[in-house]
Amino acid sequence: MENMFKDLQIKINNYEEILGQNDIAIDISGVSKIENEILEIEDKIEKLKENFEEKSKIEQMKATLNITSLESEVTLKKMELEDVKTEANKMHQNTLKEYNNKIEVKRADIKGFIKSSEENLANAVKTNEPHSLILNPDLDEIKGYYQKIIAMEKNTIDNTEKELKTLSSLIKAEENKIKSKKDEADNYFYQGTSIAKQSPTSFFGNISAERIAEQQERMNEAFKENERLLKIVDEMKEKLLPIRKQEEKLNIIKDTAIKKIENINSMIEEMIKELIQEELKKRK
Repeated sequence: MENMFKDLQIKINNYEEILGQNDIAIDISGVSKIENEILEIEDKIEKLKENFEEKSKIEQMKATLNITSLESEVTLKKMELEDVKTEANKMHQNTLKEYNNKIEVKRADIKGFIKSSEENLANAVKTNEPHSLILNPDLDEIKGYYQKIIAMEKNTIDNTEKELKTLSSLIKAEENKIKSKKDEADNYFYQGTSIAKQSPTSFFGNISAERIAEQQERMNEAFKENERLLKIVDEMKEKLLPIRKQEEKLNIIKDTAIKKIENINSMIEEMIKELIQEELKKRK
């Protein structure tokens, strides 16, 4: 009996030791790092916007394109931030779950040990036995810069469109597989429902216990298969999420390239208008 209490005390000590291991706070180091990176990029954007009207035309153009790129980078960083926050929270929840599971296991162990000990002691008492993710020369420099930017951004658009086309085909194929698996699951559900509606009577119209048992078994098998297939559907949808996230990121990169082309074209048009006005004023 003394050994039983020693074993119980060891189990209680282990339980209390786990209770003391409560360092399960969310790790925000990754979150803080990205938030600081976003602040740094936003600070760069603000600095590029400072004294904008006082800058030369080409400097304004460069600043505008840099701002567009940095704004896109901020958008992508914010997406990354959400992913990191989600992952940090997920890891926290898993750690918390593991921690709680350890506590429950130890608690259940103690309860089971006590119950078993009580039974063993009772038996010992009863039996006495022991227990146990251009136009003019002044614009030559700008013309070269413009052509370089346009070529680079068009190349970005072409490459992202190719990747998007590949992802679109992949997503469509996976969605078809998911739909097929869902239809299969639905068929088993309708099958189970249909079986449940059947009358459990024999050929002679009497209620048959054997037929009821057979019908119940077939119905349970259909619903069980429905649940198994629905779980597979959920797993397939989960695996598709990162692909959709990559598609979203590629669309942001493509839209940013398109916006940069639109911005530089708009700026070139405005610069030409201004040059024409300046030339007209000289000729008056």
